[in-house]
Amino acid sequence: MSDFLSELEKRIILFDGAMGTMIQKALPSYDGSNELLNLTNPQLIQQIHEEYLSAGADVIETNTFGANLITLKDFGLESKLYEINKAGSEIAKKATNKFQNKFVAGSIGPGTKMPSLQQISFEDLEKSYLAQIWGLVDGGVDLLLIETCYDLLQAKAALSAVQQYFEIFDKQLPVMVQVTIEENGKMLLGTEIDAVVASLEPYDIITSIGFNCATGPKNMNDYLRYLSLHWEKYISCQPNAGLPRLENGKQIYDLAPKEFAETIKQYVLDYGINIVGGCCGTTPEFIELLAKSVDGINPKKRNHKHMPCLSSLYSSVPVEQNPKPFLIGERMNVTTTSKEFRQMVVNEEYDKIVALAKQLVSQGSHALDLCVDLSGEKYPAQYYMEKVVQNFNKYIDVPLVIDSDNLEKMAESALKHISGRALINSVNLESGEKKLEAILPIAKKYGASVIALTIDEDGMALTADKKIGIAKRIHAIAQNYGFKNEDLFFDMLTLPISTGQLEYKDCAKETLTAIKQIKSEIPGSYTILGVSNVSFGLKPYSRNVLNSVFLHEAVSYGLDAAIVNPSKISPLNSLKNEEIVLAKSIIYNQKINSKDALEVYIEYFAKIGNQNNHQIIDSSSLEDSIKSCIIGGLKEQKFNGKKMVLNELLEEARAKYQSFEIINKILLPAMDEVGILFGKGELQLPFVLKSADVMKEAVAYLEPYLPKNQNTCRGKIVLATVKGDVHDIGKNLVNLILSNNGYIVYDLGIKQSSDSIIHSTMQYDADAIWISGLLVKSLWEMKNIVSDLARMNLSYPVICGGTAVSKQYVERDLRLAYQSKGPVYYAKDAFEGIIIMDKLQNLSTRKSFINEGKYIV
Repeated sequence: MSDFLSELEKRIILFDGAMGTMIQKALPSYDGSNELLNLTNPQLIQQIHEEYLSAGADVIETNTFGANLITLKDFGLESKLYEINKAGSEIAKKATNKFQNKFVAGSIGPGTKMPSLQQISFEDLEKSYLAQIWGLVDGGVDLLLIETCYDLLQAKAALSAVQQYFEIFDKQLPVMVQVTIEENGKMLLGTEIDAVVASLEPYDIITSIGFNCATGPKNMNDYLRYLSLHWEKYISCQPNAGLPRLENGKQIYDLAPKEFAETIKQYVLDYGINIVGGCCGTTPEFIELLAKSVDGINPKKRNHKHMPCLSSLYSSVPVEQNPKPFLIGERMNVTTTSKEFRQMVVNEEYDKIVALAKQLVSQGSHALDLCVDLSGEKYPAQYYMEKVVQNFNKYIDVPLVIDSDNLEKMAESALKHISGRALINSVNLESGEKKLEAILPIAKKYGASVIALTIDEDGMALTADKKIGIAKRIHAIAQNYGFKNEDLFFDMLTLPISTGQLEYKDCAKETLTAIKQIKSEIPGSYTILGVSNVSFGLKPYSRNVLNSVFLHEAVSYGLDAAIVNPSKISPLNSLKNEEIVLAKSIIYNQKINSKDALEVYIEYFAKIGNQNNHQIIDSSSLEDSIKSCIIGGLKEQKFNGKKMVLNELLEEARAKYQSFEIINKILLPAMDEVGILFGKGELQLPFVLKSADVMKEAVAYLEPYLPKNQNTCRGKIVLATVKGDVHDIGKNLVNLILSNNGYIVYDLGIKQSSDSIIHSTMQYDADAIWISGLLVKSLWEMKNIVSDLARMNLSYPVICGGTAVSKQYVERDLRLAYQSKGPVYYAKDAFEGIIIMDKLQNLSTRKSFINEGKYIV
């Protein structure tokens, strides 16, 4: 182990190429199991190994890619599983013994069944891998390679088997994981690279992750760069010899060895790749040229930016939201929040359950809290948990929070079906350390984070000091199980301050103090609250106000995550100032004119009744009424004493303005205000999305009345929301305005990678690229796009817009990243974008305007 790792620290390590390709060349008519050749033709396998070693490979992979129980059963060879794997290792070791300083990697392929699709259970797959690993290690491998993973849950099962083997036999070997990314930029089931990193990062036994198979090296740029920026450990890259095509029933690879080697060399230089090699189609000639190309290159030191995330099968969600908090939807708890949901679970109405989950996601939930603690039903609770989780794993694109009062039984039932990285809710010290000792090993096995409640043997902590003391005690225990600070979400808890009980009057204030304090006491850890508990017992609207103000205060103290029902909170800008003041008085236990704050609060709301929509105002300004619809996410307002729906207000506005003026002078400034409130934390994401929906409806109503330029095409533009961002309101408006003004727009949609955007721009011979994003992380992806354009010596004009983007960032950072190859412009809205495009397409202004958009050194 130490020999391989010490070499890896000093230089670039070169793996071999395609065992299958070489077997096919040597035995063109052979159609049996390649792995059986370890027993029937070991001389051929050793010869292939030696050819790669002679070409310069430092590591050869055992001929055991399909030597797991599931795959061998297809050939009737399951009884020879141990023998085949042990022989594969021994053959490779014989080959390396003829050379100096060479290593053997035990190849562990994916098998033929996907646990995420319920084709095989996690347990059966784990057992299959464990048996394979046993044979490989007994045969003498120096490291283990879990390769060609196309299902994240399959990779997690293999890692679990490796960990189990290490514990049983008290051994430790380097462990590499390589996933396969298809030409569409995702794993076979739709997994994006950020979800790969988020899901595998908790596994301490991993030495490196990387990519192999599926595509040639040129298709791996985006994913290798992501690893370079966000993965702390070593990175590997073993592509195919280009994209395969079928010719006379055979796979043909057209990429030349020289181009293969040069592309990978550039990745080593740019992204700090540590381990290189080849996959399908790469013969010893490829490896020989690759060895020469990376010879003498020292491993690059990477400045990676670690970004703690939770994830689904498909994508990750950063825990650190900007603005805070990370929102966890809470409408799927059979014990507390929804009788309707309970009935869905009991009746096994999984389509309805998935639809409810998707609704919560569409409302802005970053993750979903799930509790199915059922008793007295047809099946045990674990059955319902597994079924719901299996459906969510396949169909829901956000992480899950597994919630139960009986986690000792329920946690593993859920986690073994979750491909991504989940959050466990929760552990505490109510029964001493017993619950932690039961739950933490399970969470660690499946890579889950954990919510820790500040409860000990004395009950719920009421003071900040007591809360911090319990949190520190849990933290110390969790460290013994290998948990990092960032794996822990501390719930500082608050009891209802709405009951009037004397001992609870300072609960909210103490909770806020504890939230602030824990950030310095246990740096890097996270805080979380179930917000609505603070207002238990109050009437609906007064409860809504208190929840909303308490959430805002908690975030200002450093709260990272909140379990909320969006319908039970309101944006702060929608509340009256006196309501906010009253709510704060209860939270901080302050007197109001010498009277008890809770008493005044209850009296106030008793007088006004359930007036739960202060956003509906009576305005004499038509423009303000329309803006209020957008900002409040409402489809009706009052104008001159008359309640009017949005379309009626717009029709009134059409009598005063042209439709494009309504968009430009009323709707866009309203959305700008939404962005400002979002940035200040006064408007949570669910309300931003409601505003966006109303904006879309308004634009759709006005679209038929927008002037349409019927002239010849004025230009072609590729339009996209960048990778990692699913918000498209701005992008769709740009499409509409540009299309109506004579431009051909190729709208690629949301979550578009740099490679996709650049490839499409070249394919369509576009005149410019327009990229947008709402989230702060979009800025990084925009920088990647212009950096790639510069690296490829392309000079397409790039226009950037969206809530996250500032003029300063575009004209400083992005122009610098483009390295004066091409121009970059900031467009506040679609109308500014038209001005930019018109200047670019005008021959008299084009040259000088392009120079304006460059970073001139």
